[in-house]
Amino acid sequence: MPEPRRRTALVYDERCLAHANPPGGVAFGSLPVDAFRPDLLLVAAGQDAAATDPLGRMSLTVQGFGALCDRAVALADAPCEGRVVAVLEGGYSRRHLALANLATLEGLAGLHASFPRDDPVGVGVPLGLRPEEEAAVEAAAFAHGTVAG
Repeated sequence: MPEPRRRTALVYDERCLAHANPPGGVAFGSLPVDAFRPDLLLVAAGQDAAATDPLGRMSLTVQGFGALCDRAVALADAPCEGRVVAVLEGGYSRRHLALANLATLEGLAGLHASFPRDDPVGVGVPLGLRPEEEAAVEAAAFAHGTVAG
């Protein structure tokens, strides 16, 4: 079982983001990130995916935001020499916004998570996608050519 911080973003990492990470190399769409030769990785650090966001409600916990930031930092390691810029954007949960931003900053700075285990807001960890969510992810992947039909 993955560590708690990693497990909270497992659904997003494995189901949604896996289409951008083919075997043998990190990629964006169908092109390896190295092919772009980026100077930096720009992250749109919105918190709409927070479990308590009234609009997005995508069940992401504080630890999940930290895990996704850890992934962005790892993605930028080789091609960008670790240069990552995070730009704050949306998010409307008064309960999660500050904590999700804290987790993002800790990830960028390489700090230990302030809340490594349980979500301080008290939401549960998403354990899987519902059938309609699975279908939506597969349809989006097929539409963007990242999986065969």
